[in-house]
Amino acid sequence: MDRDEALRRAAAGPPLRGENLAGIDLSGAVLAGADLSGTDLSGANLSRCDLAGADLTGARLKRAQCLKTDFRQAVLRGTDLHAAFFNEADLREADLRGANLRFAKFPGADWTGAQVDGAAYDAMTRLDPKDLPLLKRMKRVGPASPPFIRPAAGLPPGTTHDERSPPTNTGSSCTAPTPARAPRKP
Repeated sequence: MDRDEALRRAAAGPPLRGENLAGIDLSGAVLAGADLSGTDLSGANLSRCDLAGADLTGARLKRAQCLKTDFRQAVLRGTDLHAAFFNEADLREADLRGANLRFAKFPGADWTGAQVDGAAYDAMTRLDPKDLPLLKRMKRVGPASPPFIRPAAGLPPGTTHDERSPPTNTGSSCTAPTPARAPRKP
């Protein structure tokens, strides 16, 4: 479904409930009060979108871009927000109970009055320092310390060590391997 069709249906029906809108660009759209429950919005651009009062229960917003998106009083119960980006999003009085916030980023988000009880977060979820008290009402999932792996210097992306020699550190992160020695000159 394209942007025009999605906006037409949001305004006049039938509802978008359960539709596949993955990757769609709805930036700047007015979807206030829309029924988007169960909708797949994975990878969608929802920047500056008005979703105030919208029902996104059980929706999938994995890797969605929500820059300055208005979620005031929206229902996001059980919504999958894994790795979504909520830069300066307005989450005032939104219901995020039971939502998946793993790997999600919320820089500058306004959480005033938001309901977050039982929302799942992990060590990679990012909140502003002023919002850290919210974590007391959420549920931590995953390992206590994520396995950060830093690529070794000078190796292609995705490579964590030189296959010719083992990594020098077998702890929680890899470091650059000892360089191979050049053959001695006679």
